[in-house]
Amino acid sequence: MKKIVLLNPPFSRHPVAQTPLSVIASAALLDQDGFVVEIINGSIEPEYVKQVLEKCRGAICLGISSMTGYQIRAGISTSLAVREMFPSLPIVWGGWHASILPQETARDTGYSSERPRRKNICRVGPGYAK
Repeated sequence: MKKIVLLNPPFSRHPVAQTPLSVIASAALLDQDGFVVEIINGSIEPEYVKQVLEKCRGAICLGISSMTGYQIRAGISTSLAVREMFPSLPIVWGGWHASILPQETARDTGYSSERPRRKNICRVGPGYAK
């Protein structure tokens, strides 16, 4: 079974209980297509980077959803940790920030970003399974 890891980075330095609806919606579609989806909610999980690294073992890609602000910094630091441990694992950025500023997201994060409804993790992720 192919596994995709989805991260919702924290919104701030302090835990804020937020349900990661965008990540859950993507996970539901991927699950319907037969993928095992692991979700890490960094807004409530203080050890989210450690969890991402553990869950990325055997994954076909990592999806990071973010809004403009603190989530970008948290997502970048997580991406760097993942890239160090799994140099060939594809990392796909999504969410509002990547959707409205795809070129800036790619420039600032060093990773690809995809526009929603054109190419998102539900379309890009399964391509990594081949």
